[in-house]
Amino acid sequence: MALPQLSDALQSQRDFTLSSSPPALTINQGSTATATVTVASLYGFDMATGLTTTVSLSGNGWILARLASNILTPSSGAKIDTTLSVTVLQGAPIGAYQVTISSSGGTKSHSLTVSVTVTPADFTITPQPSSIRVGQNSYNTTTLILASQGGFSGNVSLSVTAPLASMGVAGGPSPVYLAIGGAATSTLAVQASPLTPIGTYSVTITGTAGALTHSTNIQIIVTNSSIVSTCCGIEALNLESYAFTSSTNATLSIRNTGTATVTMASYYVKDASGNTYENLAWSGPMISSNQVGATVILIGSSCSNCTLVGTPYTFAAGYSYTITIVTSRNNQFTFTIVR
Repeated sequence: MALPQLSDALQSQRDFTLSSSPPALTINQGSTATATVTVASLYGFDMATGLTTTVSLSGNGWILARLASNILTPSSGAKIDTTLSVTVLQGAPIGAYQVTISSSGGTKSHSLTVSVTVTPADFTITPQPSSIRVGQNSYNTTTLILASQGGFSGNVSLSVTAPLASMGVAGGPSPVYLAIGGAATSTLAVQASPLTPIGTYSVTITGTAGALTHSTNIQIIVTNSSIVSTCCGIEALNLESYAFTSSTNATLSIRNTGTATVTMASYYVKDASGNTYENLAWSGPMISSNQVGATVILIGSSCSNCTLVGTPYTFAAGYSYTITIVTSRNNQFTFTIVR
């Protein structure tokens, strides 16, 4: 029995569309971004469609474009997707480029252009915490977390200037080396002399790597040491035990060994590579003097309030993690746990 044949007129109507979402990509040097390429059937088109990619001449050798599938066959009246991956190599000149996708199926052919904007690899500086309390004739510290963005790698030099001659600042290490996609830390210590006036000040930390420069501010609250110790007592915490409930949940048993009731206000969890989850909207426990409180530390998918600096991670067996708890009085207590 002979199969019915489409008429030439009907055959000529069968067509498809080619589209990309998003139609343009912005990519750091040394990074990869993706777009979804779609072939959609028109007028019953259901033929195998071949796809190829080409990069504009100026991007040859610097930009790599690859399709997860080079042949797409949509069902009649339907559509089918594939993924376009565009990689910008380290050292690629900053500027605008084009990736052209050409397609052919049956008697039809179409092409589209995905615009690619190459931006410099970069880094960020984040203080944790961004506000510290320092008593006269005393000191306190904060942690500077530096993270690579895109394909950045290299040394970042740090500089800081004290707002007053009676306030000392010191930190280290500097420069800080960042690997591609990595993170690292440096500690900043701020000391107030007995002559430092009580008040609120701002310290600016600047990171420089070649032509890249970024700055961040830390609020310094200078208090009267004698008032803090006599009216409010001493804050002191000791980690007695801990347990991991899951790969994103750790419960710490913390004893208050000081003379003041401690209210926990925020925490930071850092892995060995410096990747950090911070929870600044934490309703932490309140622990009275000489009492033990169960403190639940969440990261990753378990922590909706957490902000990630660096690469996502979970609590993995055999690895250690540093937990810094900040109290409502801006005192910091750091503990190390090992799963």
